[in-house]
Order: sequence, then structure tokens, then C-alpha cells
Amino acid sequence: MQLDRRDFLGGAATLLLAASGRSYADGMSAELILQRGRIFRGIGGAPDASAVAIARGRILAIGSDSEIDAYRAQTTQVVDLEGRTVVPGLNDSHLHFVRGSLSYDLDVRWDSARSIPEAMALLRRQAERTPPGQWVRVGGGWSEYQFAERRMPTVDELNAAVPDKPAYVLHFYSSALVNRPGLKALGLSGATKPPPGSEIAMGPDGEPTGLLLARPLPSAVLMPESKMPALSGDAATASVLRFARELNRLGITSVIDPGGEGQPWPDMYSVLKEIQSANALSVRLGMYLLPQTEGRGLEDIKGWINSTKILGDEHRFRVIGAGELLLQAMQDWDLYTTPTVTVPDSVAPRLNAVVAELFDAGWYMREHATSYHTAKLYIDAVEKARSARANIRSRWAIDHAELVSDNTLERVARLGGGIAIQHRAAYHGELGRKIYGDEAISRAPPLRRMLELGIPVGAGTDGTRDTSYNPWICIEWLVTGRSVSGEPQRRTQDLVDLATAIRLYSSGSAWFSGEENVKGVLAPGMFADLAVLSQPIFVRPPEALSETSALLTIMDGKPVHAEGTFSDLAPPPLSSATEWSPNR
Repeated sequence: MQLDRRDFLGGAATLLLAASGRSYADGMSAELILQRGRIFRGIGGAPDASAVAIARGRILAIGSDSEIDAYRAQTTQVVDLEGRTVVPGLNDSHLHFVRGSLSYDLDVRWDSARSIPEAMALLRRQAERTPPGQWVRVGGGWSEYQFAERRMPTVDELNAAVPDKPAYVLHFYSSALVNRPGLKALGLSGATKPPPGSEIAMGPDGEPTGLLLARPLPSAVLMPESKMPALSGDAATASVLRFARELNRLGITSVIDPGGEGQPWPDMYSVLKEIQSANALSVRLGMYLLPQTEGRGLEDIKGWINSTKILGDEHRFRVIGAGELLLQAMQDWDLYTTPTVTVPDSVAPRLNAVVAELFDAGWYMREHATSYHTAKLYIDAVEKARSARANIRSRWAIDHAELVSDNTLERVARLGGGIAIQHRAAYHGELGRKIYGDEAISRAPPLRRMLELGIPVGAGTDGTRDTSYNPWICIEWLVTGRSVSGEPQRRTQDLVDLATAIRLYSSGSAWFSGEENVKGVLAPGMFADLAVLSQPIFVRPPEALSETSALLTIMDGKPVHAEGTFSDLAPPPLSSATEWSPNR
């Protein structure tokens, strides 16, 4: 399926830039030229250029080798791409970067494990390195359907793999496994009362088995993380920088963090602010702020509006607005693994007040809404606020939107909203079918109708707990409709072609931070953010897309990742990770 007339270019300004390269670059020579490649500008349906000239962090010109050679000077560095494919730097519109980066050097990743023995072997090896007082932990990002066994690991298997150190395995937001030493470290016993809406599974002896369950709230499931030692100081800094480099390895140059629970502003962001003050972060980070306390959402937002600058000219580290929950009471939790939590209608007056406050301040906003009812409450508040205001500077968006109706989408289009979609169904779909049925999950989310209506849509992963942060797994799912089990899942009419999927991950996502006029398309005047890929994705089978990575990633005109043929362009190595880190 091709995109409609809007083509996700981010508006007329981008089109003008794409058409006026020569005037932008007049009198300038390139600092860097990439030539002899297959460059997809983010416009059209396939690569149509072979070279690009870069200077001062921006694209000077893009075209044929002979056209771009005119920008070469004696001091220009020239890189031969040897026919490799280039795409705009990927932009994840919904990645929990703050939380994920601060725990990156603590978490074992199961993203690539294809069997339970392989997953347990990763834990066993990590347990040999983990010092006393620390946990062996898997912080989500996997599905039982990626395993050959098509089932969850058991607590017994976890105890056998890690018998003598505390271990924790998070499964989405629906359950978690804790081994015997972990139960002891947490002080859980038969007398422990679970948090409301959660369950601590008990054995025949009346003692905890090690299985924690959301019923449907995940308080007990996430509780162990709050009691584990966190990284601090240089170790925390190294973890953040290394996670950013890991994203660069996958071709990501921008991330939008939608906000997170247990992620208070500005306290939890202090390490990131220090890193950015040194201009050291290798992704462009946009942030939404999430109210942390039930009953105080409006007060939190008013405080941020009075104390925090949004948007502006800083495109490497910026606050954008409020979300992905505008009120704690708006959470409808995990669509696929537990029955939907229905948000009460009584929340409407408070939500109306928050949305009105954000519109008045010009703050962007986004709301987690997996179901029709949650989306309706939010859109009602938006419609009411917009009808009372002549000048609207804000942008508003829905996150997820898997079970929304066509009527909901039509209201989003009419009121100028956007939708950030993720590939949660690729991980959770088999579980979701048991609750909602095949038809509902096969169209979760209804992407075709969003595009037909011209709604701005940005793609993302919702990493790092719900899914992997790897964008190419999401891109493969958008194109093929196959889940991580390899089984067809999405209905054909909601699939997109590869060019569209890349646009959703570049210029589409830029709309959610108000940056579609400076990034997402490789055109003169735009940021020089791009990725040289490990395989020719436009001619390879789409089922191989998830195997893609970047051989060279450039942000702001400078390499932030390089390997293989381009290894001599690699940035300086980072400080060592924590000695026992799973990712060392």
C-alpha cells in the first residue's frame, strides 16, 4: 500500500527544501561526501540518488555522483559507499529511553533468544559474573512466542539456571518470575499481601512460588525493580551512552520518550542533562513528562509549565509536552495479556482541565489509549478545549490505538491529531486473540484507515519492557504482518510497502516533536542524520528486514557508529561499562 497525498513529508517547508537544494548550498563546499550509494531520501518509493554532500551538520545537496562532486573541496572527506543502501536516520516515536538507558547495563536481553534453553543459558552465564548484592534480571522486551517451545519459562527453570543469586524475569506488564534467592531478598512470604489489582501466586505450602501476576494492575509485577540497586555516577553515565550507541548501531538517530511511571521530572533526568551539557548524547532526545501521582496531575503539569522550557531551537535534548498519561487514572494497561481496564467516566472533568491547560500553554500532549473508550474520553476533552480557543499552538496525539473504531479515527483526523503506533501485536498478538479474537488483533492498529484519513502517523517500538527496541523488527512487521513467532498476523490491507514503513519511522515520527521541517527527509537544509545499512533492504526478501543493522550512522553530520568497511570513521570508544554488565 502506498501513502496517500500527504506522503508524510512533514509539510510544505520540507517539499520546498527538497526542491531548492542548489540555492541552499550556493557558495558552500562539503565537509563530507558520501558517494556511490543507493540513497533513499525518504521521498518516493525507492532509492533514487547515489551521493550526498554534508556541511555544518546539514545536507548541502543530494543527487548523482557527478552532481555532488561539484561540492568537493581539498578538505572534503569522501566516503565510498560501495553500493550500500542509505536511509534517513530512524526516529522511534515511542521508546522509553530514559528508563531503558539507565538500566541498559543491568539487563540481560532475550531479544535474539530462540529457545528456553538458550534464554536460560544467558542467565546462567550472567549469574557467574554478577556480584553479591546485585540481581540477574531480564527487564522485558521478549515474548514466549519467539521461543521454539511457544511457552513461558517456569519458575523451576529459573531456579535451576540461577540457584544462588536473586533473579527476576519481567514478562510484558502481565507477569514476572522471581527465583528463591529473589523471594528472600524481597522479603516475600505467605503472609505478604499483594498490592491491589495484583497477585502473588502461592504454592500448596502457602508460600510464594515466584510467579507474580497482574490482575490486571502490574504493581506486584514491577515491585521487584523498585527494590533492586540502581546504577549511579559514572556507571549510570556509561549505561546511558552505551544504550544510545546501541540504538545508533541499528540506524536510530532520534528518539521520543513518551514519559514513564516512576520517572519523575527533573530528578530521574539529571544524568541525561549532565551528558547533554557535555554534548555527548549520540541520539536526539525529545521528552514528554508524565504526572507521577494520582490526584495531582493538573498540579504537576502547571508546575512544569511554569518552570520548564519546551521546544525552542535545541534539537538534541528538548522537552516537548505532557504524556503518555495525562492523568494516572487514564491508564487502561496491557491490552493483550489482561482484560481491558475501563477508565471511569468520572475522570472527564479532571482530564478536561488538564487538556485545556496544555492547550493554553502551547504544550504538546499525548495519551495512552489502547481502547475505544479511553480514546473517546481523551478526544472529547480535546474537542471541548479546541472549540473554546481560536488559536491552537499545541499538537495532540494518541498512543497505541489498537482497538479504536473508525469513528474514533475520523474524529482524530477532523481535530488535527496524530497517532503513534507500535508493534506490540507482534509480541502480544497470540495472547490477545484469546481475549479479543482474531479479527480485532489482525487490525491492531487499523493503520490503513489512519493513512487514508491523512492522520500524521509515527512508528515506534514501545521498548524496552513491552517489546524489543530494535526498529527493524517493527519495520518487518509493518511490511509482512508476521509476528515474532513467524506466523502471519495482520490483515493484508493494513500492510505497507517498505518505503512507507521507513517514512513512518523518519518523517512520520518527526511530527510528534514538531521537527518535520528539519529532520526525517534527506533534502538540502535538513539535518544530516542518516544510516548506511548492512543489507540492500529494497531488494532483499522482506522476511529478512529484522536482520538489518547499520554499518555507518551519522547524526548532525558526524559518525556516531561505524563498523566493518567504515570502521576507520568510528567515534572514540566509550568508557568501560560496569565490569559485570551483561552488555560488556
